[in-house]
Amino acid sequence: MRPFHHSTRAWGPYTGTLRKLIHRFKFSGHRRLAHPLACLLEEAYRKRPNPFTPSCLVPVPSHPRRLRKRGFDQTLLLTRTLGRRLNLPLFRGLRRSRPTLPQSGLDLKARRRNVRNAFRLRQARRLRGEDLVLVDDILTTGATVREICKVLKRDGRAGRILVLTVARVTLPGETPGAAASLPPIGSASLRRRPGD
Repeated sequence: MRPFHHSTRAWGPYTGTLRKLIHRFKFSGHRRLAHPLACLLEEAYRKRPNPFTPSCLVPVPSHPRRLRKRGFDQTLLLTRTLGRRLNLPLFRGLRRSRPTLPQSGLDLKARRRNVRNAFRLRQARRLRGEDLVLVDDILTTGATVREICKVLKRDGRAGRILVLTVARVTLPGETPGAAASLPPIGSASLRRRPGD
């Protein structure tokens, strides 16, 4: 199955302290963690030479129903903070057009079915030929970002897309940091314990 994005980067594996920080941020409403987590995103972005200069950042959107339950949009907050650090604007025209089940607990086929046709674009013409960075907190199987990148390419005629996440789940059979299609992941120490 061909990828719709150019490359994928994550700061580190979704384990240990990093996993706890993301959980506090995402599920316990610790919004102040947006800054240290965005610093990790920036480090992952700058760690390797970029094959292109993006024109904007695109946050992976949540459905309004989930936003009401959580109280805030964690990916939008992360992306805004990162945008200020990289001096890049946000594109807010990507929408989740229908509610989906949480991806956790679903196998790869179910994940792909779950997000199929779940995203749509507004102001698609703004993306024509533009290189983008798609931002999310966690990458697991890549089903969600693949579906989004397909929409960005098909409907927006976007150029190259870099998928940038704070953490990457190590799948069964993978060595942490050695997943196919993922460059070596973050080397900086979590001893800084951002936000603690």
